[in-house]
Amino acid sequence: MSTTTSIQHVVVLMMENHSFDHMLGWLPGIGELDGSQINKDTSGNSYFVTTGANYSTKPCPQHQLENINLQVFGTYQPSSGDTPTMSGFVLDYMAGQDQADGDPYVLMGCYSPDQLPVLSALAQTFTTCTRWFCSVPGPTGPNRIYANCASSAGYAGPDYETGTFPSEMASLSSIFGVLAQASFTWGVYHEDSDFAPELLLDDVKAKPDWQYCDPGFTIFHSHLQAGTLPNYCFLTPDLWQNSQHSSADVRYGECVIANIYEAIANSDYWNNTLFIVTYDEHGGLYDSVTTPTGVPNPDGKNWDNSCPADYCYKDPPFSFDRLGPRVPAIVISPYVQAATDPTQYEHSSLTATVLQLFGLTWPVTNQRIQTVNTFENLIGSTARTGLPLFLRRPAPSNNFTPLPPLVPPPTS
Repeated sequence: MSTTTSIQHVVVLMMENHSFDHMLGWLPGIGELDGSQINKDTSGNSYFVTTGANYSTKPCPQHQLENINLQVFGTYQPSSGDTPTMSGFVLDYMAGQDQADGDPYVLMGCYSPDQLPVLSALAQTFTTCTRWFCSVPGPTGPNRIYANCASSAGYAGPDYETGTFPSEMASLSSIFGVLAQASFTWGVYHEDSDFAPELLLDDVKAKPDWQYCDPGFTIFHSHLQAGTLPNYCFLTPDLWQNSQHSSADVRYGECVIANIYEAIANSDYWNNTLFIVTYDEHGGLYDSVTTPTGVPNPDGKNWDNSCPADYCYKDPPFSFDRLGPRVPAIVISPYVQAATDPTQYEHSSLTATVLQLFGLTWPVTNQRIQTVNTFENLIGSTARTGLPLFLRRPAPSNNFTPLPPLVPPPTS
């Protein structure tokens, strides 16, 4: 086994349902919000982006394909060649029938850096990718599959539980299978046994001893301590508290991110591990940056009436030729600089970068793998010193008790 850099291990922590602007848009030097960004409702009323989202007022917008069409294009049925305007977030939110509240001012509220001390510190200490997009302008399931397969086999539907995905997705080529074939190891760590879409893959089912139902990520931590960390680790937090999925309090997810960072930073693996924090999709929350079009369909499979019967196809159709909205993504390692990277990435970049790092080849033709940008060039030749071993977490309050740390902080 060999790799092309000092990196011997890659850890991916994929959080849930937040756009880049919603989490990092107000972070100085990284975000670009200035209060001028705007959406309008059907009456022409203007709603400007604001700072200081309220932890206790948490919108949960819709984020299926048709909703994202409206959010991005201002119409549920965009025509080929239409230009994204990012003008329909308020329109879609106000049209929702199952929202906890319908206040569009809430929808346009984005977190301030002080509200997210963990994510903000990591973004300013390491490399923040300012143009990382969802692979699919759709919900959780297909985006999480793209992260490890660079395809969803033509699926753009809403399911994410392992018993409800279409059968054709199980046989997708995956980074798990490619690594195992080359004698590298991997581990899938999931806090919630009902929320780990990658478990449906045949390549993952083939290695039951490499899957870990891991509440609190204590097994992951034990592997760090015991010197048994796999070469590739994919971590999925609990869906309804720790992943930051709306309408959960994002401070719990802040603790999860801090726990994983601190566990790696205080281990013997720190100098040879690349840690990536990203989000599966934007969750219907506002982002100002135009979504890319003209990307290649990976395998010629579309979301339309040609889908197999068990795909439960529902309008509108989609040909996988454009990306979804932008999400936060931070690349972390002592070999990575404090910087921003404006290169266009998407979730397929994860798989393609692991291939580059470990000198591997994808087993089938995949146009995304062949064309997507990879980020191994962010890894320098000299390790930085003096990096933080512990992070400041959100302060306790009457309605929030921080999750316990995996690594005990210093007492003095």
